[in-house]
Amino acid sequence: MTNPAGTACERATPQQLQQVLEASRASSVPIVLGQPQCKEHWAMAWSEHTDAAPQPTGYLFAASVQGFWHYITQGSAIDCTANGVPADIAVMLRGCRK
Repeated sequence: MTNPAGTACERATPQQLQQVLEASRASSVPIVLGQPQCKEHWAMAWSEHTDAAPQPTGYLFAASVQGFWHYITQGSAIDCTANGVPADIAVMLRGCRK
């Protein structure tokens, strides 16, 4: 996969993060990600309600220096700073514990 032009946040589309999530096998059921929030090289996307996944869950992603997205963790109240997110960015991402 090549690194497309643009900033990491410009490339943080639901489709892009969905591919990363599926490759990581983070969920045992099919999920659909909504529009992510993105700050610098961190993104949080929430699953949409489906029959297979009725409880919305937040999925935290980080972009590498090269701009490729990586799945970090999931949950409804993620300790984002423990996962490397700077505190000033964590407060801007829905689902990060304060």
